[in-house]
Amino acid sequence: MNRIFHSAKPECRHQALIVFILDICPIQQYYFDLTYPILSIHKQDMNSSIHELIDDFALFSDWEERYAYLIDLGKKLTPMDESLKNENTLVPGCVSKVWMVLEEQDDQIHFIADSDAHIVRGLIGILARIYNGRTRAEISEIDMEEVFRQLGLDGHITPNRRNGFFAMVKKIEAFAK
Repeated sequence: MNRIFHSAKPECRHQALIVFILDICPIQQYYFDLTYPILSIHKQDMNSSIHELIDDFALFSDWEERYAYLIDLGKKLTPMDESLKNENTLVPGCVSKVWMVLEEQDDQIHFIADSDAHIVRGLIGILARIYNGRTRAEISEIDMEEVFRQLGLDGHITPNRRNGFFAMVKKIEAFAK
């Protein structure tokens, strides 16, 4: 087996792109993210917005900075009209109040959402970056459990917030079916 090592991002000292060339198999490319204690692997064909989000989180040295970034994501959400915040748009399974309205335009799923909690608004911001503008087929291919882990949220978000996050994911996935 031949191994060729390349730098994925010369400006980022925590990552290296490793290209494995096997005699029989086609080239497989993986990113190894060394900012977390356990190596995390990102397949090259994963959507670029997911890569960018993971890279953005990896830029911060501690979770206090990541929480601040998460809150910033929530501040950048498109404002949701108060008339849309009603019982019909509440997402069940969230401890904080979360309202979500989904629609499909030109074969792409779009949603607008809001919450009464800053961290949850940030989690909505993550979902907006990943899901908004996707087709039904693209949404069905996203492994949000893996993305959640890659972002490092699994060890830093409370179980209640995690449940709320995945309640929002389920609502989006159900709409996309």
